[in-house]
Amino acid sequence: MGPLEILIMRLDIINHPPDKPPGMTKVRAVFFLLLFALSTGAFARNTAWQNEISLGMDLVEKSPGKVRPYIALASAFYKSKRVDEAIASYSAAIALNPASAEAHYGLGLAYAAQHMFGKAEEQCLAAIKLDPRSVKAHFNYGVICLSPAMFDLRRAAAEFESVLLLDPSNLQARQFLAYISKQR
Repeated sequence: MGPLEILIMRLDIINHPPDKPPGMTKVRAVFFLLLFALSTGAFARNTAWQNEISLGMDLVEKSPGKVRPYIALASAFYKSKRVDEAIASYSAAIALNPASAEAHYGLGLAYAAQHMFGKAEEQCLAAIKLDPRSVKAHFNYGVICLSPAMFDLRRAAAEFESVLLLDPSNLQARQFLAYISKQR
């Protein structure tokens, strides 16, 4: 006799009301065991997913051949200022799918945070080539063009104008264009 059967039998003896058939207690016992099992699973998930990084690592572990988990993990690393790890995760995503504009964009952002503007430019241009309608990629490439390492007002203005073509209500792009016009 297994532990489940012993538990059901004990619940049947203790909780068996005289006016109910004994089978109802077994149904209740199975219900509570199922509820316990599901609660244990939820607890385990909550432990594994206590923050974005642990969630991302769990997703990568469960789906190592998919791009999205690596991007989620890289984004979590980037938000936590663990930029080197973000670069590694974005690079892994690109290795899985070189056509992922989102991964190239994120890698460009991470390189810019490390003041590696040449690599940042390369990745932003790759993201724009893969997704010409990406407002984020155009905007961040414009910001990179304004970095002290590049400071190319003409290219930055062209990128912010592209942003406004795609998103006419983008206030930040308008503010950068106003800044650029004052610099000229």
